Amino acid sequence: QASDRQPSLRSSGPATMLHGGADGDTLSEDGVCRPCRLGSGGNLCHIAGSQRGAHLLVGGSPHTLSSLELVYSDSLEAGGSDALPTFSIVMRRNLISYQTGRAKTRSTGVCFLPDSDNLAASCTNSGYFCLWDLAKPEPLLAQWNAHSGPLQCPTFLPAGSSELSGRLVAAGNQDNSLQMWRLGELLERKEEGHDEANPSGINVYGDSRSSGNGNGSGPRASLSGEITSALKTDLRTQKHDRRKIFDIHAQTFGDGVRLLVSQDEGYASIYNITGTSSAQPLDFQVGMKKVLSGRFHPQIQTMFAVAAEDQVLRIMDSRMNSTDACCSKVRASTSIGVVRWRPDHQDQIATSGYTEAVANTRRMNDGLLVWDLRRPAYPLHQFGGHGDLQSDFFWADTNHLISCSRDSQVRLHSVSSSHQPLRSMCCSAASWSLSTDGSEGLAVVAEDIDRDVEGATDHHSSEHELMETLRHRGFEPDISASAVCG
Repeated sequence: QASDRQPSLRSSGPATMLHGGADGDTLSEDGVCRPCRLGSGGNLCHIAGSQRGAHLLVGGSPHTLSSLELVYSDSLEAGGSDALPTFSIVMRRNLISYQTGRAKTRSTGVCFLPDSDNLAASCTNSGYFCLWDLAKPEPLLAQWNAHSGPLQCPTFLPAGSSELSGRLVAAGNQDNSLQMWRLGELLERKEEGHDEANPSGINVYGDSRSSGNGNGSGPRASLSGEITSALKTDLRTQKHDRRKIFDIHAQTFGDGVRLLVSQDEGYASIYNITGTSSAQPLDFQVGMKKVLSGRFHPQIQTMFAVAAEDQVLRIMDSRMNSTDACCSKVRASTSIGVVRWRPDHQDQIATSGYTEAVANTRRMNDGLLVWDLRRPAYPLHQFGGHGDLQSDFFWADTNHLISCSRDSQVRLHSVSSSHQPLRSMCCSAASWSLSTDGSEGLAVVAEDIDRDVEGATDHHSSEHELMETLRHRGFEPDISASAVCG
């Protein structure tokens, strides 16, 4: 069986490279690489990427939980510095085969430990948590029954302080609880090359790769004790009238951590966590329908974005009262299920349609889109064809996204190869003015057809930047520790 790790991230070894058809198939519509189709079929609902390296974890139904990897061929090997690197999404392991008993059910969420290449967690609709070390031949570190009903939205807390390191948060679907597990007390890490199970560093993968990856993938892990209910804290102290949770996002805040919790009945709440408890949450009334997804701004700590079932994306300011907190809106004309801020572009945000609201429609706004909040009438970039629904996605770097979809495919998208709806518009902005003397004026910004709406986008340099990102750092973190108040 193919392993999860790859020393140089360059050669795929004996692992199987999966794509949408025969070897002669063309690249995806976004022009980066062929999509990876998982053989299990069914919906892919959740995807996460490691922050050190290029590992992916994807889960869905009916019984899908797989580790993958984004690999590349170096342009220097492929034909010199002017040659483009080639990327492939490679299947590593089917993790369902390592689960036992009632844990072997549908995956309802996945996440990686921050600053780790191989430590990850998943949860199931039977209430189980599974803790994984993808660098090990036997990757399952632990599985335990954490809840009587389904779990969802698993999130590792960023280490705002050493006391919070290794804590895992998830929502209980039946009682609407918000659980926090103190796994850092049991998680022991060993530096690479000092694994007691393999002290000689002998190749344990049965192929030509060495057991060290040379990429700083981080330490391996083990558990020093049993996971019991004594390690669990319910961050929701009230036991009644608790709203259902649809999404959780974590951000460092001073010496602690903040959680943005998207909920039913039009509410979003911010929990401030220090030590083993949280303060009374700040509640924001977003609308009257479900708040499906939310993300803190990666650079401005007081700002966050939330998407509701009422087809409106709202930009909120946590310094304001609940009813006055909305400072900007994007009317997407479809329910948005996932929102992610674009790295290094503080005015841009990516969205994808809500799976339960989109049946067989193929409207533009149902697909994977990037919006510029300064010009919100039309999306800046469109990916994946005409309204193909991407169930979940994340930013690999500032110019690339990785998504999973209902048709069992994992895709790599590039903004340099996207469809840009604004290119075909001769008018990019308009403003109406009525003066005190009754005269009226209309100002229109006219632009050339078939222009690059984001300025000069160099496909060659963006592909090389992604290669360097994978080589030296890893995927863009969904959690920002460098946000500033503003």
